[in-house]
Amino acid sequence: MHPYDKALDKIWERINVTPPMHSEDFAAIVDLFDRLLRAGKHVNSVDDIGNYLMGKGMGRDMARNIQTIYEFLEIVQGTSQHPYWNDALIKELLA
Repeated sequence: MHPYDKALDKIWERINVTPPMHSEDFAAIVDLFDRLLRAGKHVNSVDDIGNYLMGKGMGRDMARNIQTIYEFLEIVQGTSQHPYWNDALIKELLA
């Protein structure tokens, strides 16, 4: 998960690690994952994201929510020429 170790550490340092996820935290996570995916950096297993964050002490629900953001962006990028995400849809999925 090499590039994601550093990325997830940045997420850990930057965001409020207790729910609810703040909108600026959400935007920062989407932006970070989007940039890594556009650069061709993928995780071996999507569970690595949640497990890594839980290993650092993040609660299970919050870690899995962040994992879901990655999953959604990875799926969308795999089906579209232009990266796109619907913030309202992702927020609804995490509600």
